[in-house]
Parts: sequence; C-alpha cells; structure tokens
Amino acid sequence: QRYLAEINFGYNGTERLAKGNRFEFFPALSLGWVVSNEAFFEPLTKVIDNLKIRGSYGLVGSDETGPSTAQHFLYIDQVKLNEIGFTTGTESEVTKKGPEMLSYAVRNAGWERAKKLDIGLDIELLRQLNITADYFFEHRYNILLFREAWPESLGYYNAKPWSNKGEVDNWGFELSINWRKELIKDLLVEFRGNFTYTRNKYVNLDEPVYPHVWKIATGNPLSRTVGYIADGLFASQEEIDHSPEQNMGSIVKPGDVKYRDLNGDEEITSDDQTIIGNPTRPAYTFGLNYGINYKGFFLTMNWTGAAQRSLLLDGAFREPFGNGKIRGLMQFHADTRWTPETAGTATTPRFTETNAVYNMRSSSLWVRDGSYLKLKNVTIGYNFTDKKMLKKLGIQQLGIKLTGYNLLTFDKFDIMDPECNPNNADSYPIIKIYNLGINLTF
Repeated sequence: QRYLAEINFGYNGTERLAKGNRFEFFPALSLGWVVSNEAFFEPLTKVIDNLKIRGSYGLVGSDETGPSTAQHFLYIDQVKLNEIGFTTGTESEVTKKGPEMLSYAVRNAGWERAKKLDIGLDIELLRQLNITADYFFEHRYNILLFREAWPESLGYYNAKPWSNKGEVDNWGFELSINWRKELIKDLLVEFRGNFTYTRNKYVNLDEPVYPHVWKIATGNPLSRTVGYIADGLFASQEEIDHSPEQNMGSIVKPGDVKYRDLNGDEEITSDDQTIIGNPTRPAYTFGLNYGINYKGFFLTMNWTGAAQRSLLLDGAFREPFGNGKIRGLMQFHADTRWTPETAGTATTPRFTETNAVYNMRSSSLWVRDGSYLKLKNVTIGYNFTDKKMLKKLGIQQLGIKLTGYNLLTFDKFDIMDPECNPNNADSYPIIKIYNLGINLTF
C-alpha cells in the first residue's frame, strides 16, 4: 500500500516494413509512492487524506511512420530513361541525356519510436478537494522523411532518398481540481476545473542549408504558420516608390498590402517568408464545470477556453466575393476595406480584380487571435421529490430541465466562431441550441 511498481512490454510486428525490420521490443516502467501511508506522515492526515507521487517511462512504436506519400511497399527505384541531361560544346551543339530518378525506394525503414516520460502528483484534502498534476515529455524519433539536406549538386534533384531521421519533442503539464461539498443541509456544490499547457518543436528535419535563419523549421512548432510580414497597407504612390519592389507580377497601388523586406535585398521574394503569429494549436486550454443542487433544483455550467493560438484566414475570407466573384460579400470586408477615405483605419486591402492574388498571399495581415472563452452549455432543472404525489400518479421519478448550448463566447476574432476552421468556408457553423426535456420513469 506504499510502494507500487509495474513493468510491461510488447514485442510487435508489422507487414508494412521489410523483413529484418518488422519486429521491435517496447518496454515500460511505472513507479509510485503513497507518501500518506508512511508512519511519519500520520500527523498530517487530518488535512491531507492522500498524497501519492508517481512516474512512468517507456518506449512505444508506430508503423504508421512518415507522410502519406511514403512508399513503404516500393522496394524498387523508379527511373525514367533519357529524360534529363545537359548541353555543352563551344557552340552548345552537344546534348547528352541520361536516366532521371523519379523516386527512391524506401530502404531499411524501421519503426517510428517515442520515449514517453510522465511525473505526477495526486492529493486529496479534507475529503473534499482532489488535485492531480502531471508533467509529461515525449521524444519521437526514427520518423520517416525525405533527406532534404542531400544536395542537388550530387544529383539529388527531383528525387531524394527516404530515411528514419526525423525527431520531434512534445512537452507540457496538466492540472485538474475537483471539489465537492455539502455547504448546508440539502445544498450540494461541485466544482471541476482543468488546465493544460502543451508545446512541441521539430528537433531534426534534415533540412537543406537555408540562406536565412528565419526559414529554418528545426526548433520551431509543428503547427506554425509561414508567410510574409505585412506592414499595413500602402497609403500613397510616394510610399510605394520609396519601398522595396513588391509587385510579384502585379502593379502595386495605394490600398495594396505592404510586405516587409526581411533580407534587405530591396525586393519581396519567397526568402522574405517567416513564421507569423502563434501556432494554430493553442498552448493553453482550460475548462470549468460548476454544479449546484438544492432540494431538487439543479444548475450546471460548462466553460471552455484556449489561449496563445492564432487563426489564418484563407480562401473566401481573403478575397471579396470569393473565388470567381460568385459569393456574397462578407460584412467585415465591407467594414474594414481600404478606400481613400478610410486609409487611416482600414485593415483589409482595397477591392481589386487585378491585384487580388497579390493581396491574398499568406501574411500577418490575415492572422487573427484565436483565443476564446466560451460558455459551452448551461442546464437548469428540477427533480420532483414528493414521492407520495408521484406514487399516486404511477410515476417513480419525474424531472424537467432546460439546456442551452454555445450561449456565450468572448473572443477577439469576431468574424466567425473561434472554434470553426477559417480555412474551410463550407463548414457548417456552430449554432446555439436550446433543449427542453422531461424525464419520466414509471
């Protein structure tokens, strides 16, 4: 009752991998110490009913490794003859062609592995308050990926080999609190809250050598958003003339987006793209459940929230009237668009046919704060407790309740519900729902 230990392992095989790499051994160990059961802890048991420290560490694996394009079953290189070559000679009169590698077979692919660590603490206070806290860390490795660092100068042009080189770290902590107490006779109050912080990053992507550090994905989150930094909208032709060349195939005019020249070459190119905003997956998530029950009356609430999260508008949310100009005009486009009269307050570009593609490029202009606090549902009701009256009616139990869903949302997004996906214009919107229900048991 004081010291706990558990050891387990699996020896797994898969037909997705080649012979010689199909089987892998995955062990795990868990340990626990119930401190409150120690003799020296007895003076504290009047306040702390239970105190447990626990930890686990293990290795798990997956044969679903790599992207969907990974050719796990292709063990033959694909080559196209006389497809690629070069021209030389004093007058460029000699052309030589040879085989082109279309794809390399996946050789010696193995299990994707993850080392998982969890350290936790369980506390019960005054037989009313339960607290659970966990710190977790996961290191994933042997992830199948393209060897992007292999240079074209060695012949790795269209195709590059596969290898189990990818590495990713995930870490964070979780906290949950449960409190239940009868404050006075027939008045029961219950509270449940949870809080989670999670982060991740690429450790090894086998990336090519980039000329600029802001292009590197290694060390950055998986759900990062990449694009241009927008320094507002051009207010005048004079400002355009004194700015880096930004046309990218378009003639820039006042009201168009002004992109930042990160590398200082006086021209906006793909080398000026960098991480914009926070990751799309929130760093913080939290929830709160509250309930009260008094002589048959009951009320419950459920709140949820997320913070340090960004949303990137896409598609119809960037282009007024949508692709092909066949959709309705969104209200925020009309309210925030640039005109000569709104040049000082506008936050979205001018309406234009010729420069729509230029203005719609992924940039910080289309990044929005995705944090929110939401009242997910509220239920209020009454359970009839007069057993004699119910018995006369032939009823064992009778209850009535009213429930509302998605009633309140506090956010800075404003365009749509922050839990929706602004990259999918055809997704069904989150709606408010009211339910009136009666429970009868005969």
